[in-house]
Amino acid sequence: MLDITENALVALYFACVSESKDERDSDGEVIVFSDFRDTKITPPMINAIADFYSFGSYTLDNFIEKVREKTYFLKFKKDTDTDEEWVRKCCEEYVLFLSSPIRTTRQMTQQGRYILFPNAISDYSQKLSFDCKINPIPKDHICIEKLLIIPKDKKEDILKHLRSVGINKFSLFPDSIDKMAEWIKENYKYI
Repeated sequence: MLDITENALVALYFACVSESKDERDSDGEVIVFSDFRDTKITPPMINAIADFYSFGSYTLDNFIEKVREKTYFLKFKKDTDTDEEWVRKCCEEYVLFLSSPIRTTRQMTQQGRYILFPNAISDYSQKLSFDCKINPIPKDHICIEKLLIIPKDKKEDILKHLRSVGINKFSLFPDSIDKMAEWIKENYKYI
């Protein structure tokens, strides 16, 4: 899963903050997704992909067989002709956006959501199987509304403006003692 946010200022913060030299020396990106509440993917498939790690075998046949045993599939009807075709479409065409119950202060302050990445599907010796690799979302995918590039030389200035409206390491990681200590050290130096 990948963390995303519903708050544009939080996204801008993470596009500008640099933990490594490589990040400091490169432009940042903010990816604006289309409204995902109207997605065609169904909750049973999201549950199945989340349960995938416990299924044992990585063949598509085994995945479909195990999924049929799950209670969340009992009353489910799909639009496509075959189970295999439906699973492939879900894993290859759709981006799976998830919301989860707010359990931590960090989730609340970052207004976090998630993207669930299914594994890629390949043909191994006449049997469709899930790969160990996970396909990235192409930057021209239909779910991406806009890609905003943050020039590397503007990051510090943007971070300063974000701090002035309360978006900083301290406010976004309120439950992390390490992040809080870093923020205090950076902002309150002895004279």
